[in-house]
This record gives sequence, structure tokens and C-alpha cells, in this order.
Amino acid sequence: MRKAELLFFPMPGISHLVPAVEISKLLVQRDETISVTHLVVKLPHDNQTSLYMESVEAGLNRRIELLVLPSLENPVDRSSRSFIELLVEGYKPIVKQIVLDRADGNPGLVVDFFCTGMIDLANEMNVPSYLFFTSAISTLALFLHFQSLRDNHGIDVTQFDNDPDAELDLPVFGNRFPAKLLPQVTLDRSEEGGSNALLNQVKRYRKTKGMIVNSFAELEPRAVRWLSSDATIPPIYPLGPVISFTRKSGGAADGDGVSILRWLDDQPLSSVVFICFGSTGSFREEQVREIAEALERSGLRFLWSLRATPDDLSFEDVLPDGFLGRTAETRESYRVGPAGGDPIPRRRRRLHVALWVELDSGERMVRDASWGMASFCRTTAECFYAGDGIGNRRRH
Repeated sequence: MRKAELLFFPMPGISHLVPAVEISKLLVQRDETISVTHLVVKLPHDNQTSLYMESVEAGLNRRIELLVLPSLENPVDRSSRSFIELLVEGYKPIVKQIVLDRADGNPGLVVDFFCTGMIDLANEMNVPSYLFFTSAISTLALFLHFQSLRDNHGIDVTQFDNDPDAELDLPVFGNRFPAKLLPQVTLDRSEEGGSNALLNQVKRYRKTKGMIVNSFAELEPRAVRWLSSDATIPPIYPLGPVISFTRKSGGAADGDGVSILRWLDDQPLSSVVFICFGSTGSFREEQVREIAEALERSGLRFLWSLRATPDDLSFEDVLPDGFLGRTAETRESYRVGPAGGDPIPRRRRRLHVALWVELDSGERMVRDASWGMASFCRTTAECFYAGDGIGNRRRH
């Protein structure tokens, strides 16, 4: 029986490593001929990745390996908007040598959707490559649609940044979509790290043998049908949703988790606004104040995951004067560490959430739990977990 080894190259950081590891668990469980090696890039001071690896390695199937790659001799400037692209270029020689060393294992390369430079390397070496897309199928379809508009029809989607009232007819969604809710990067005209940079990466998706997505077809049938109808798009393999229940340091403490769940259980159904800005998202003081003022004016119950700032300021330092007292009966706020971790305890119960605002690294996207628009990163699993659909709004 011929065996095969998949070499995963996830984007650095815990939020992309975790779903990659979970997907690999499914793969080796379903096919005894497959082994998986995760090529892990650990950035300086990335304690979360180290803690996560320590917590899961002992329990992994023997056919799953977490291989930490050596640091680059010439470190990439992390302030550059092309940081990930430059980092991938720097690691190409290292990954190439690993592929050559494992040539007898019939290797294939599974590439994170932010690290598409590795797709070019795989094609140069005649090694099959696959894309691993950690977000929703609808988001993948949206990116491919915008890339096709740019390259095949000469339509620049950044034009809609100047028209906040525009609504777009998009084949991946059932209703007209407000341009102002598009991921900000798709409207960014910057030469470095803007819309064109994103769509250049998306163009490489078409060079793979297939695309693995952390979702499933029944959740997003419209997007699946659209992707499957285009012969220029590789096959899509919805293998999700995957959710890790492994405890990761940096999230709410155990005591906080119990109190949060107890508070949620005491609220009426579909009455709570949940606000979370991803595993690394943090904001300037004036932005935090704006969010707080909007929440207070709404008069709604809310659960706010407020991440610590690098200056380690307290709630009172960044929130409007008297905010905590005035909202004591309508809110449940809690503070988590500055570098990753789960923002909300993962327990098997239904959250009493009416509006779910989840933005990764400050991306501009909102998901209403009554209709389920996917955000930029990591929301398909949570959307399913909450019992919601994606991209198929119901009119009321």
C-alpha cells in the first residue's frame, strides 16, 4: 500500500496552526496511509504557539509531527505590510530541502491561504500542492470572484470604497451585499499589502490541485455551487468544521469562564451582543472608547472580549468615565491577554447571542446571528457551533 506524506505550511501564529492540526487529525484518522508534518514557523516572543504545541504534542497520532523550522538568518521586518510574503520567500529554501529529503515519502504540500508563495515552490518541484483555507467557503468564493473581476473583466473593486451606500450583486450571496461591509483589505488601494496584493495571492489558489476549507457543503451550498461551476477553480474539499477544545493559555481564566456562562444563561434568548476582535486584535484607546459609547447608546445587553493593550492598561484607563457603572446591568466584559488565546470558553451550550461582531486583526466585517455573514478569518466553525448559517440572509 503506497503511503503519502502531507507537509502543512500554516501561517505563523496559533490561530492558523490550530485548525491545521485539527484537520490533520481527521485526515490520519480516515486514511491510514497518510502522515502529516506541520512546518511551524515560530516568531519571536510567540509564547502562545509554544504553549499550544506543548499541550497537544503528547496526545497526537504518531503519524502527525510538529516540526519547528529554524529562524531565518536575515529576519524580516515585521512592520512591513508584506511581512508574510517576505517571510514565505525566506523559508522557501528550507522547505525545499525538507521536500527533497522526504521525496521517498510521496510528499504533497498543503499551503495556508496567506502563504501562497509556497504554491510556486511546489509547482517548480512537481510536487502537488493544496490550499488550506481556514475561513468560510463564502469568503473563499468572494476572493476568487473579485480576482476574476480584476483579471478577466477589468473591474477594480476598490472603487466601492468611495461609495459607502453601494450594494453589490455577488454570486456567492443570496441578497445584495453592502460594499461597506466588505473586508477592508479588498478596498485598500495601497501598493503594498492592499487589494492587489491580496488578489495576486488569490490568483495562485487556481494553481493548486484542490482547496481544503474549514466548513461543509450543507452550510454554504450557494458558494459551493458557484465554486464547482467554474472549471478554472480547483476542486473544493470542505472538511470542516473543526473546533479545538484544547485549553490554551491567554484566554479568560476558569473562574471568569464560569461567571460568563452563568451570566449568559440568565439573559433572554437572542438578546446579547457579543463583541470579539480575534486572537490578536487590539485597538487604540480612542477606538475602544468609540465602541463603548456605541454599546452604551444602544441600550442592549453585551458581552465584550476586551484584549489587553501593550501598555497593560486597566478597564478604567481606556473606557469612558463611569461606563462600567452605567452598564453594570447590561454587560459582561472580561479582559484577556495581549497575545492570543480563546476569547470565550468553548462549552457545549447555546449562547444567547443576537448580534455577533467578530473581527480578526481589526478587519471590517459584521456577522448577524440571524443570517450569518462570515467574517475574514476563523468564523465558519464558530458559526456552525452557534447553530447559524452563512451568507444566506433571511428577510424579516
